[in-house]
Amino acid sequence: MNSNENLYTAIRLCIDSINSVQVLKNYNNKYVINVLRELANQPYQGRHLGKEKYNVFERKDWLTYQQRINTYHNISAIDSDYLYDGSLGDNTSYWVKAIILLMDNANFTNDEIFEVAKKVKDNHLAYFLILDHIVFLCLEEEDVDLALDFISKYDDDIMYMGYYYLVEYFAYKADYKNFAKYYNLSRDRDGLHNNDLKTRLVKEYCKKHGIDNALALCKKKHIGKSFQFDALDVLAKRGEYSTIKNILDNNAELLKAKPHHRLLLLVDSFSEAIKNNTSVDDDFESLYTKSVNLEKKHRFDNMRLRDYLLLIMGMAYQDIDKERALKCRKAIRYNAIKFKIEV
Repeated sequence: MNSNENLYTAIRLCIDSINSVQVLKNYNNKYVINVLRELANQPYQGRHLGKEKYNVFERKDWLTYQQRINTYHNISAIDSDYLYDGSLGDNTSYWVKAIILLMDNANFTNDEIFEVAKKVKDNHLAYFLILDHIVFLCLEEEDVDLALDFISKYDDDIMYMGYYYLVEYFAYKADYKNFAKYYNLSRDRDGLHNNDLKTRLVKEYCKKHGIDNALALCKKKHIGKSFQFDALDVLAKRGEYSTIKNILDNNAELLKAKPHHRLLLLVDSFSEAIKNNTSVDDDFESLYTKSVNLEKKHRFDNMRLRDYLLLIMGMAYQDIDKERALKCRKAIRYNAIKFKIEV
């Protein structure tokens, strides 16, 4: 039997296993694993099907096929880590990962992949996962109309997920018009808004159209003023302290309800400017005092916001001004992080 026949046989066995009881999977599993091992030694010629990242704009930097099949889709892991007993087992997602790799290596078209999805449609999860990857490929290839066609093939109760991927695509494109057009369709069955999509849109909009337009965007339907922080955060991460300081000084209403967010933006941008050796007003003492006196109710991840602010300022100064760095370290109350400031 030649390699192509092995490949198609393995795909058929995956379909049978997804649709079958465990007893049929014991033989299928050995055959499929052996085919996957053989593929690891062959040059990759697929379409990048099977990337776990849902974000289509993070699908560009692919590992080689050999790296992919030996890392996440891990041949050694088939014997130990996320599988058990050297087996693909009885977990649908494992069989779907295997069939995705096989179809990718066979360079299946979207329609061919969908034909496989239809053969496992009685398995709700398998059908959904395979359809996901078709939509990802359509968006990666910038074919929105085709993506919409495949989104329409989702089951009604999960169709919002297909629209989620589409809205995410428009968020990364900084395309508010189409973002707004499909946003309501991307909400889950409980009607909850997905703030991550809004955050991504605002950040990308700021990068593409500038801070003034991004702040104006936050006044539009589907977004909201609470996302003004995300627009300004783009500048903060660049170390544009002078710009942020000027904007906040001249817009008292901006983030007025969350003064700790204003302080976070100032300290973050100030610290980045110091690390980048950018010339800015020497506001260290003022920012230090405000940070130290910040109420403990304000949090950043698993720590108090005050400690986080002192940490990033201290780390910014550790190679420049040991006295200031040590001052920040001594004021931090969370011992697990304070010694990240090396003085």
